[in-house]
Amino acid sequence: MLNKRFLIAFYLILIFSIGLSCIVLGQGGGEVDKFIKDLSSPDDDTRHSAAWALGNLGNQKAVQPLIKALSDKNENVRAISAESLGKLKAEEAVEPLILRLEDPNWAVRVDAASALAKIGDKKAVPPLIKLLQDEDETVRATAVEALGSLKATSAIEPLCKALKDPEERVRQTAAKALGDIGDPQAIKPLGEALLKDKDDIVKIGALESLKKIKSKETYQYIIKALNDNNAIVRSVAVNVLSIIGDKSCITALEKRKAIEEDPEMKKEIDKAIQTIEKSSEN
Repeated sequence: MLNKRFLIAFYLILIFSIGLSCIVLGQGGGEVDKFIKDLSSPDDDTRHSAAWALGNLGNQKAVQPLIKALSDKNENVRAISAESLGKLKAEEAVEPLILRLEDPNWAVRVDAASALAKIGDKKAVPPLIKLLQDEDETVRATAVEALGSLKATSAIEPLCKALKDPEERVRQTAAKALGDIGDPQAIKPLGEALLKDKDDIVKIGALESLKKIKSKETYQYIIKALNDNNAIVRSVAVNVLSIIGDKSCITALEKRKAIEEDPEMKKEIDKAIQTIEKSSEN
């Protein structure tokens, strides 16, 4: 009897899970129609919930209604509609989303920029570059991230300028974006950020991006970072040189080891030298 009850319970759970999966994957057409209708509700919360649900259902039938919802009177509905269009990767929403980059509400501008990055249309690059001048740091950081995601080489110069943004978050994101793009034009600005920025998190971001660019021009900056006052920055610099694996960097590592006071850091340097020597043999 116990086994029979267990099997019944198991099958009920299985049936429920399959049904739920169908809804989440957008197979429940009736659900989509219901939520599209809810976008016209006089209640703000109902419209917001509907826009959120349509993004998660994944049905392209929702694209045009969500584009219309980008002009909703409620900023929260506009924001979640932009987010949902990004989830749907709706190419026909590119132009309407670009218009939302000038929305009076900062959250709408953020979600519109993120959505454009997910859709991946390079048409969004010029307006995203313009957004780097936004008064809100979250908007600027999101625009920077979007440009990095789009690998927008035309944005190299403005992204390099973003390395000097007054907000740490924007500078850190700019460093990462330049590494994602991987253009050698960014080496000097990233090197200067590595050596001069006041925040260690930005320095670490610059190090990681210099590693991605893979050019001997980066070595001079990474080697200088071995003498940074912050132990974590020095550790990341050692690791980056280890990954680069160029034998010409061993002398700099040995010099750092000679003056390094932290015994754990000395071990890291030894390990890095061994890794470089081993990779040079292969």
